[in-house]
Amino acid sequence: MDLESLMRLSVPSMQRSHQLSMEAKAEAGGGGREGALIVISVFLLSLKALISIVHLALPNDSLIFSFSVGERMTMGRNGTSSCMVLSCSITRIYPSMVSLSLPLRENPAPALWMAGNTVVLFDFDRTIIDGDSDNRVITEMGLTSLFNKLRFNLPWNSLMDRMLEELHSQGKTVEDITECLKGTPLDQHIIAAIKAAHALGCELRIISDANLFYIETILEHQGVLGCFSRIDTNPSFVDEEGRLRILPFHDLSSTPHGCKLCPPNMCKGLVIDQIQASVSDSGVKRIIYLGDGNGDYCPTLKLGENDFVMPRKKYPLWKHIHGNPKLIKAQVHEWSTGEELERILLHLIDTNPIQDKIISGNASQSN
Repeated sequence: MDLESLMRLSVPSMQRSHQLSMEAKAEAGGGGREGALIVISVFLLSLKALISIVHLALPNDSLIFSFSVGERMTMGRNGTSSCMVLSCSITRIYPSMVSLSLPLRENPAPALWMAGNTVVLFDFDRTIIDGDSDNRVITEMGLTSLFNKLRFNLPWNSLMDRMLEELHSQGKTVEDITECLKGTPLDQHIIAAIKAAHALGCELRIISDANLFYIETILEHQGVLGCFSRIDTNPSFVDEEGRLRILPFHDLSSTPHGCKLCPPNMCKGLVIDQIQASVSDSGVKRIIYLGDGNGDYCPTLKLGENDFVMPRKKYPLWKHIHGNPKLIKAQVHEWSTGEELERILLHLIDTNPIQDKIISGNASQSN
């Protein structure tokens, strides 16, 4: 049995992503099971060597390993021949980049906090999308005048439902609203961050005071809806007349949620309580929370020392945190652009918060 092992290795210093691949193949020719075992053994030894090389070259990077086993058929003058093929590709998700706010560790300890133990919670408006989904529908579909007339007379959810009633009365359909929402721009860095975090094994959720129809429509159009395991937001439905309706997340006719920091229709802090209760059952160890608004402050106060919060710089949540930072137990990492969000989020996924606190403590003592 002839054995051919091919290894191709390329480690550019600062590319965003690339692949390393290795293939081993053995011509079928009477070796049978023994020959197959030899091929597999050599392949695994070569793979071990490749992983060692990659680890030395890229000690701080996140990698995804993909394996496959198959049979390759070749047609020739002398008939048909076949070979068993084992292959492995290693995708480098992001480079070893550290911003000024994220100190470089000279001697990184073993990674104790894996992506699979992380829940990433996103706000939607002005976090995943740069603008506001409600305002987009109001502006693009000609409702600005009516909105300004009623904005101080109705609760927000009731106001949005009234706007949709007006669209229905004008003959606008759910499909018209869908097309409007599909035009919502989404930063490509944020799309990349969502896909990478999901591929690394994080659980991704959305907690938003928008509504389910808007969120699902935009995310599905951008190809990332399937990355999220749950969306906690104001429910929506299409009634028997074909009109889109929006309801409050917290039933306003029931007992108030009692949180003075949050609007009557939704307390994101209560959602965090539910997630943290399930965390102890599922073994999840930490939360990364990304948000911008006043409604994101209550859940931020509930985060622990091993959690991270990523407030958008200069927005209300950021101002609340900087106004009284001692109230925040979680580690704070601010961002402004989609590029910063992607870089910081992927760094935090690969960060051991306990080690970072030890390093920060040692740095403080040395000063």
